[in-house]
Amino acid sequence: GKYAGIEVRKANDIIIDDLYSKNLLMVEEKIVHRYGHCWRCKTPIIYRATEQWFLKISELKDLMLREIEKVKWIPEWAGSARFRDWVAHAKDWCISRQRYWGIPLPIWVCDNCGKLKVLGSINEIPWKTDLDLHRPRIDEITFSCECGGVMRRIPDVFDVWFDSGVASWGSLGYPLDKSKFEELWPADFITEGHDQTRGWFYSQLGTSVMCFNRAPYKTVLMHGFTLDEQGRKMSKSLGNVVEPEEVIDQIGVDGFRLYVLSSAPWEDLRFSWDEARNINRLMNIIWNTVRFAYTYMKLDNYKFSDNEVKLKIEDKWILSRLERFSKEALDAMEEYHFHKVVRSFFDFLVEDFSRWYIQIIRSRVWEERDSPSKQAAYFAMFRIIDKSIRIIAPIAPFITEWLYQNFIKLFRSGFESIFLESYPEPDESKIDDELEAHMQIARKIVEASNNARNKAKRKLRWPLRELVVEAKDESIKKAVLELEEIIKSQANVKTVRFVEKFERKVIVKPNYKVIGPLLKDKVNEFVKFIRKMKKIPEIIEFGDLKLKKDEALVFEFEIPENYEFAEFPGGNVYIYTVLDDELIREAYAREIVRRIQEMRKELDLDVEEFIESYIELDSKIVEGWQDYIKNETRSSQLVFGKAEGYVKEWDIIGTKVRMGVRRIN
Repeated sequence: GKYAGIEVRKANDIIIDDLYSKNLLMVEEKIVHRYGHCWRCKTPIIYRATEQWFLKISELKDLMLREIEKVKWIPEWAGSARFRDWVAHAKDWCISRQRYWGIPLPIWVCDNCGKLKVLGSINEIPWKTDLDLHRPRIDEITFSCECGGVMRRIPDVFDVWFDSGVASWGSLGYPLDKSKFEELWPADFITEGHDQTRGWFYSQLGTSVMCFNRAPYKTVLMHGFTLDEQGRKMSKSLGNVVEPEEVIDQIGVDGFRLYVLSSAPWEDLRFSWDEARNINRLMNIIWNTVRFAYTYMKLDNYKFSDNEVKLKIEDKWILSRLERFSKEALDAMEEYHFHKVVRSFFDFLVEDFSRWYIQIIRSRVWEERDSPSKQAAYFAMFRIIDKSIRIIAPIAPFITEWLYQNFIKLFRSGFESIFLESYPEPDESKIDDELEAHMQIARKIVEASNNARNKAKRKLRWPLRELVVEAKDESIKKAVLELEEIIKSQANVKTVRFVEKFERKVIVKPNYKVIGPLLKDKVNEFVKFIRKMKKIPEIIEFGDLKLKKDEALVFEFEIPENYEFAEFPGGNVYIYTVLDDELIREAYAREIVRRIQEMRKELDLDVEEFIESYIELDSKIVEGWQDYIKNETRSSQLVFGKAEGYVKEWDIIGTKVRMGVRRIN
């Protein structure tokens, strides 16, 4: 015809002109829309209608939708919303492709009468040896038709998604071998990216419902993709690809695993080097805590035993938190919420264990070897490390195996590998809800006292005389009374006092932003009216107006001199900021101890090594605290005179002080 041989796009204008000239053109316009391109060369694809083979998904749709409801989806909306919506609107499935390589469609057509023959088994193919079901060998097979014609295989192959759809039973050798199929099918668990809503999840469900009237999987986890920090897909053309090997080189295999699994698996992960490296920082905190426990437990030849020990209240609290972490982790594992396991792991090991419990019990490990208090601390530390690494082992297998071999088995007998241990079960009888709530209050009080110290420019190492907790909540009062010693030690104060109302002066001022537009020229009259009141009601009646107290007035508080305050949930904390002579001597002693400990580290001394310490300072400045300095620094001799040995100059509370440390051979 007229248009034969013309490139399809060049023919557009010719066809439009012909339609126009014959008065057959209704409208001519350009539409902007998405259009398919070749993924390799980016050439726009030309669509053409051809005859294809289809599976009647439309007839299976209702059963597919019912089967979706029987599957456990992670997250739940992946099945109930996303996948269900896709299946509900699915069209019949085009399963044929015009390619050379692939699974051949088992359809033969008579070249005479057009009769179809569909094979259902390889046993129907007349081959004895050298069986090859692929092209071109399969195309050589023909059958005789009843009409006398020859039946030849159509040249089409299956859509590759059909291959994937039958993989769950094809990989088990079904139908030739039914033993593994009957034992293992349907699959307990599969996982893929969210793009597989229309891919593998769909192809498996369609083929399985067609063949077995049921879903081929029991649980499906839909995971997200790894993107760059801006949320873009990683690609070489954008130059934003981060290779896994590069990440492993910097933060290790376990660090990489913990980082990736710290996000909900169904969410896209925006890769961030800062966040990845932060995992290593958290792991270093845990590592140093284990090292702390190892150092003292090894020094005392500690051996773990399940026998009862007399636990202090902080021990009971941390063991309660351990069992809660164990419960949270097990529940999360059962639901495939691995990110919750990782987050609970860091929250417990870093925040509760390393940054709080270890700070409380640090001085207990310096007591005599047989001290019940020391043994209880060892018991708690070992149990925490032992159970925690077994909980996180499936996610961080290398570091936990190392700790199991080099820490756990040093203090108790064990198996050849941590993975021969049973996965920990929580002991819920050890969980104390009230104690945990009280300790959380205590931590908030200490945090508030630190904020008040910052305002008053008082270092945490400097002891203060008093901390006052103001609150009306009975649970806060109970927490303060129960955990008074812990609050005192961690806030570094001599006394803790609880009051329902702290003595302070209340200053009432008009809220001019609110009353100005309402009262206008009567503002001054309103101010005089308020000043005459002995008690201000919740609703203030002034003329024809009714004003809410908290909106019309601003309340400011003036606390007593030498006090500073900070808020915490449910109340306020007040600290007395004056440093008397006794407190100053203790503050100097604490500052000196910190400097000597730094120098011990720089000399790489063992924990148990004794030293001689020299301080170029008047001994009266730390009068009464010399023994404290000697005990804390393991100084067999403390000399206030010329610095000898390893000497450094320090700034201590504004004074330049030369200090010397000498190792005792």
